[in-house]
Amino acid sequence: MSVLVDALEEADCQSVRIQAYGMKAPLLDFVDPAVRISHPLQEANVYDIGCTHHTGSITLVKGAAERSLYKQYPAALCVGRGYGGVEFRSRSRRDGIHHFKAYPVLTHVLKAVAQGAGQAVQPMRVNTCQRRIQTLRDWKQRLDKCPERDMCGVRLEVSVRAPSLAHAVAVAQQSKLLEADYLFSAKAGPLQLCSHRITKQQMLDGVDFLLEKA
Repeated sequence: MSVLVDALEEADCQSVRIQAYGMKAPLLDFVDPAVRISHPLQEANVYDIGCTHHTGSITLVKGAAERSLYKQYPAALCVGRGYGGVEFRSRSRRDGIHHFKAYPVLTHVLKAVAQGAGQAVQPMRVNTCQRRIQTLRDWKQRLDKCPERDMCGVRLEVSVRAPSLAHAVAVAQQSKLLEADYLFSAKAGPLQLCSHRITKQQMLDGVDFLLEKA
């Protein structure tokens, strides 16, 4: 770190931006370091603000409109019926929100247990197919051990460009994009969502069906 600082000082660098990914912290009692200092690039700060809505079941979502503003990410194979997670990106919103996504809490579980099980590139060799089939079987076994209650609910997240966390939270709240009651109602207009609920067993049965075909 000292070498980096020396190099920056020698280059007459007056400001540095640092980005961090994959870290989550509750808003309660969180102290935003951006409040303590004044920085020339402060307006370019980006905050991801999110909340989890507990639904009591594995809940998949999609845009309600026939021509939805959302990009759709289907989940849970055939049993998911095309539902899954959604997102939209915007460059025109004046409130600083440039990204929104809604996805099932199930996604967090899948990320934890299914690493390496979902390669998109088509295999070129038979042994590659066999390895992927075995990977899928192992993934199913790990998923089967996860409590269904840990898969229930919907996660809503917005990315806000704002000078401070307090400002970002205020923008997120005013947008109502973190309010499930709003998003799953006609009041949301073109941003309205609809949901499809499934069970863990239905999802596992879908994997078994896929393995039988393989």
